[in-house]
Amino acid sequence: MPPTARKRVKHASTSSAAVPSLVDAVARLRAQLAYVDQLSSADSPAELDRELNTLADRLRTYEAAAGAGGDVDRVAVAGWSDELDHKGTQLWNRSTALKHAHLANEHVDPAWLAVVADLRLVAYRLIRLGAIEPISSSDRLSHLSLATKAAAASLAARRLSSAEAAMTECAKLVAAVEQDPTRSSDGVKPLVDYYCFRMRFSLATNKISLVSWAVSKAQALLKASSVQSRDVSRPSSLRLLLLQPAEPVSEQIEHLGHTLLEVASALLQPSASTALDGDLGSELAREWLQWAIELFEAVEGQDVRVMQICALRLFAQACLAAKDDGELAAKAEAALQQVLELDPSAALHRRVVKLVIARGGSDEEISAAFLAAAKASALESKGGMHLLAVLEQLPSPRKGLRLQLLTTTVSELATWGIVQCDFLGQVVVAAVSLASDAERSVLTQLLLTVAQGLPTFRLSPADALTCVSILRRSGDKASVDKRYADAADSFLLATSTVFRSHPFSSTAKSIRKAALCYLEAGEHERVETTMQLIPSGEEEAKDHFVRFCARLSNIAKALATLKVMVVAPGFAPKYLQWAYKLAAERDLKDLSVAITELLYDICHAPELAAQLDYMVLTRSVIRQQVVRLQDKDVSDQLKDEVAQSALKQLESGESRQNGHPSLHDLTTSSTDRSAPRSPPQGLGQPAGLARQGGRLALQDGLQPLHRVLRPLDRLDLVGLLRRHGRPHRARHRGRRRRHRHRQAVDVQDGRHRRRVRPRQGRRRAGPKKAYQIVLKHVDAFSKSLKIALASSPQLGKADHLLEAVYAVKVDALAQLEDWKALVKFVEVFEADASTAPLGVVKLVVDIVTKSSTCSLDIIRSILRKTLALLYSRQDLDVSSMALWLRMLVYELVARRDLDQALEYVQNAQQLIERHKREYPEDEASWMLSTAWDEGLNAFAASNPLSGLDWCTISLDIARAVESPLAATIEQQIDELKVRYVVKEEQDEGGSWA
Repeated sequence: MPPTARKRVKHASTSSAAVPSLVDAVARLRAQLAYVDQLSSADSPAELDRELNTLADRLRTYEAAAGAGGDVDRVAVAGWSDELDHKGTQLWNRSTALKHAHLANEHVDPAWLAVVADLRLVAYRLIRLGAIEPISSSDRLSHLSLATKAAAASLAARRLSSAEAAMTECAKLVAAVEQDPTRSSDGVKPLVDYYCFRMRFSLATNKISLVSWAVSKAQALLKASSVQSRDVSRPSSLRLLLLQPAEPVSEQIEHLGHTLLEVASALLQPSASTALDGDLGSELAREWLQWAIELFEAVEGQDVRVMQICALRLFAQACLAAKDDGELAAKAEAALQQVLELDPSAALHRRVVKLVIARGGSDEEISAAFLAAAKASALESKGGMHLLAVLEQLPSPRKGLRLQLLTTTVSELATWGIVQCDFLGQVVVAAVSLASDAERSVLTQLLLTVAQGLPTFRLSPADALTCVSILRRSGDKASVDKRYADAADSFLLATSTVFRSHPFSSTAKSIRKAALCYLEAGEHERVETTMQLIPSGEEEAKDHFVRFCARLSNIAKALATLKVMVVAPGFAPKYLQWAYKLAAERDLKDLSVAITELLYDICHAPELAAQLDYMVLTRSVIRQQVVRLQDKDVSDQLKDEVAQSALKQLESGESRQNGHPSLHDLTTSSTDRSAPRSPPQGLGQPAGLARQGGRLALQDGLQPLHRVLRPLDRLDLVGLLRRHGRPHRARHRGRRRRHRHRQAVDVQDGRHRRRVRPRQGRRRAGPKKAYQIVLKHVDAFSKSLKIALASSPQLGKADHLLEAVYAVKVDALAQLEDWKALVKFVEVFEADASTAPLGVVKLVVDIVTKSSTCSLDIIRSILRKTLALLYSRQDLDVSSMALWLRMLVYELVARRDLDQALEYVQNAQQLIERHKREYPEDEASWMLSTAWDEGLNAFAASNPLSGLDWCTISLDIARAVESPLAATIEQQIDELKVRYVVKEEQDEGGSWA
């Protein structure tokens, strides 16, 4: 409610003769006052302002007439002074009512500001004219208060000339008050208000020196009227002098502190156009803020506490903005510590952590500040991310402190019993992301602390996927570098219960990876121990296969493991084929025979026989024969027999066009003379089944190969086999040597035979020479074959024959490392993409990507041509295209050619968007997870732009296939941006406003 009306001062009347000019001025002034009284706040502010200006003009006319009039005039207007005082009091009360009615809102109309300013100026002049001379001390203080308020109203309305005129009147009154020896303690309030107005007016007129003068006068005034005392409980860095007022002047102290806060804030603004040097202005602002803090501490009240917090924050900001050697940073930290006592917040705690790091605080100080901030951020997801980002501000020599802080934080969170909170998950993810290879032990302790202190805590599926991917990538890298112990540790960390929000199959995969690392290191006992981490109810066939690899030294245990594997969930014949390969490479004949028996048993189950890859088994058998051929002690006769055996397999495959050969055929066809003649101890099937299984694979797998190679009369296949298997030093053995170099090869038309006999006494050509001969004959045969196809297009399997010829040519070019010729070879297919043999193209891609000598430019060229060829094919369905894209991306990622891989992933993403219903779900999931993993890898490698590209593609794929992970991936990307993208957060602790 508006304040009560001001009591007017009673004046003694005088009698004098009237003067017409003065009387006329009084009459006109009285008429205008009556008219202004009739106006109300319902009238427009423009009309009120116009009438108030008229009243001001008539008041000046009256003042001039009163100054020129004589005693007679004064007698004529006897009692007029009382009326002036009364009218002035009415107008002042009216200005107060208008102020509360129109200026209390957030949006103030400038027109009403002008009306209030004019009303107060006129009201003050009327009251001043109605005063009795000489003015008493109390009336002088009252007039000073009114004049200061009128000047402040003009300043608020941006009427600087009117404000300056009122300020001149105030200055006269202040001088009289200060010279009055009888001044009472009531004079503090109007004087403080006047000095506060002088600060604001001088700031508005860009006279900072006068602001400093007004601050000094106010300081002297309060010191003269107050008792000073030091609060020893406050930090000494702020030198806080608390004022214990001798009189109730809390309102004036609050007003003064608010004014100091206002002028200091304006002085610290970067756009402030002051005449002072920047450093000097900042120094003055810090000095005034420090005094404002002292004043606020001496007064109680919630509003004062709010202003005190603002002053402390602004003071800290001013200290941090100054160039100093650390003293001001300490003051800023002390100021923020005070704010934390008054109004604790997570943002302010983060600000303190930054300050402690910036000033080079000790590890203990940083830990204390970080833990306090962690406790305040425990229930804030965004606040936790910002706090973890602060750790990046640690200097390089102290980066190792990050993981220690996170470990301590996890211990504290476990102590506080906060089980499910976003911040704990963020801490775990940050620890996994930041941990280097040298900090694996610290990370292990952190995860162990979470698992023991909070056994029910689980990361969200997205966070668990992120952490497991990071740990597996670290393990893969260590494994490539042959640091198998470190790799196993990384994989085992991925099995922590913290990451068990995913199915156990993900954990089992990490366990198998760790076991394989121990297997590479030759620590078979640790393989057994590691595989025991998989519960018996969760074991799959692949788990038993890993155990088999560790038990190869004990044939009985290895065979028992394989028998369990055959009936385990997820079994596929490829596991037995791999097992056969391992046994053959280690020359474990008994185990190889037993594995062949198991393969023979599998052939009786149609669903498993359909999965059996006979070509894989064939290559295993051939590799075993090659190993035997490379033995220095092997006889020359056996080398000839092995070569003849391969030839007989090709010939027998000619008559086996359909189905598998009968058991009688297998037992009567003896091709492997090196096989054991009696069954090994402990095996139930005859040893001949080993030969039967080998011939089964050779016959069934090499049938199409034989049909292709049989017409190639110039390809001395057996000769090549002998030359690869023969030692480099030639043995001269007379008749056997001549027999070994004679091999009959059928000519295509069958009319004559040709014998190939190397010259006596010369060393045979090396492998490259042999492949050059092969390439020459293949080119000649392919030309003749094309001519034959043109003349006889009715040839049934001519396309398959030509495709096989191309495959031989590709292999020869690869062995000769003629990569440019391979590029030209693929370019030939571009001319007629519709008939290009995709099997040959796939072979080219597989060879060049796995070669260690093929240049990156060649690989990129072949892959680009392959992709263009695939898009040109109209017969390729979406599923086949998805498989091709996966192969291309996988090879590029394996070679770490990530820029090229990103382009192919983008192609896959576009294909998924166009054919999201037809695109295989597994392939889309693989492409999504690959893009996400590489994005996380790029973020961890301090390459946020590349990481953002990869993660964005992953998000696009998730949206295209309507994956439920899309929202989670988007949230993770936002968090990664906050953590890795260089962008300083706008902390609420950095500003007081």
